[in-house]
Amino acid sequence: MFKKTATGLLDALQASSPELKWLKKTPDAALIPSGLEMRLILNVLFQRQGAMIPDGGYESTTALAAPQSGTVTFVQYNDRFALTGLGRMYDKYAKQGEVMQLNYYGAKKVMEGLGRKIGYQTYGFSTGTIAVVDTTATVTTNSNVLLKQAFGSSLIGSTNAAATANQLTYLAQLFRSTGDLVGPIHSANVVTNGQASIVSSTNSTGSINVTTAGGSSTWTAGDAIVFYNTVIDTTVAGTELNLWPSGLLDATQSATLHGLATSTAPNWASYTDSSGGRFGFIKLRRGQQYINNYGGTDPDTLILANGVLNDATAAERSARIYSGTSMFDLNGNLTAKGIDVRTSLLAPPALAFLYDSDAFTKLDMGDLPSENGGPDLFEIDKLPNQNIWVASLNYAYLRATLNRAAIACFSGLSEQ
Repeated sequence: MFKKTATGLLDALQASSPELKWLKKTPDAALIPSGLEMRLILNVLFQRQGAMIPDGGYESTTALAAPQSGTVTFVQYNDRFALTGLGRMYDKYAKQGEVMQLNYYGAKKVMEGLGRKIGYQTYGFSTGTIAVVDTTATVTTNSNVLLKQAFGSSLIGSTNAAATANQLTYLAQLFRSTGDLVGPIHSANVVTNGQASIVSSTNSTGSINVTTAGGSSTWTAGDAIVFYNTVIDTTVAGTELNLWPSGLLDATQSATLHGLATSTAPNWASYTDSSGGRFGFIKLRRGQQYINNYGGTDPDTLILANGVLNDATAAERSARIYSGTSMFDLNGNLTAKGIDVRTSLLAPPALAFLYDSDAFTKLDMGDLPSENGGPDLFEIDKLPNQNIWVASLNYAYLRATLNRAAIACFSGLSEQ
C-alpha cells in the first residue's frame, strides 16, 4: 500500500527577466512626480563660438544656445490573481498539505509577468507595439497570423520572408504566453472583434495562432499588434496603445523622443550603425568615440543579443594565443574594460546597444517590486456577492532618456 507524495514546486521557466534587475540600477530622476506634465530640461544645442577681435574692435554678438525641453509621464502596470474563500482557508489552516501556499504562488506568477513586461519595455517604443501583422489575415478560431518587425522596428524582421531564423523565433516568442489577449490597431483604433487570445506560437514561421471571442476579424498587413489584457473594455482604451515608456529602440531610432525632434536639436540623436557583420573591437571603439565626442561621457553598459554575444566571443577566442594545452577552457567570457557586458533572452536578435547608464533615469511611485516579492505587495479586495478575494498589484514608473548622444545602436549583426 502506498500514499501519494509530491515534490515542492519545481521551476521550468525563467522566473523573471534580467531587465527588471537592470531597471533597479537605473539612476533615479531629480524630478517632482506629478499627474500633470513633467518636463526634462535638456542641454542639447551646441553653443556658437565667440569672436577673435582686433585691439579696440567690436565685441562678439550676445547669444546663448537655449536649453530644450521634453516631457515624460508615468505608466502604470496592473495585474491580479484571485482566491476563493476555501482557497484562503487552505492557506491558513492546511499549509502542511500544500506544495506552496496559493497566495504565494499567485504572487510569484504575477511577479513573473511584471518582469517580462519590464523586459519588453526595455527595448520597445512608447507606442506599446509588440509586433506588426505581415500578411492580411481573416481571424476567427485557431487562425494563423504571420508577424514582422518586433516592437514595430524594421531592424527586427523588416518582413516575415526576409527575417532570419533567430528573428522569426524572437517574433513568435514575444507571444508565448497562452494567457495573453492581443489585437491589431488599424488607423489608430481597434478593429471589429479584434481582441484575440493566444493559442500557440510557431518559432520556425514567426507566427501566432489566435482565436477571437466575438467573431470574424480582419488583421491587415502593417497593423500594429498590442496587448489587450483588460477586463470588459474592448475599445482602444482597453489596449496598451501609447501606454509604454520609451525603450532602447525608441531612444535610438525615433525622430522625436519626449516631444523633442532631432530636426530641432541635431545632437538629440544616437549613433546608429547598420553596416552589419561581426560585433568586435572596431564597432565598440566607434560607438565609444561617438559617445565621447557628442554625448560628452563614457559608455559603461553593453547589451548584446545572445547570438551576437556568441559570435563576438567566438571571434575573440579564435584570436587567443595559448601557452599550452592546459590553458584551454570553456569559460569564454567576453569583457571590455569599464563596460558591463550584458545579454538576455529578450535582447533583440542581431542588435547591440552601447550606452552610458546615466543617459537614462527613472522614477517610481513606491518601490519597484522584487521578483521574489510575496502577497504583502498586493492590495486585497472582495468581489461583491461572491466568495472570492482579488489580490491586485499596482506599479507606476517613468523611464526617460536624458542624453541620446550617449547611446549607440548596432544592427544587422552576425550571430551564432
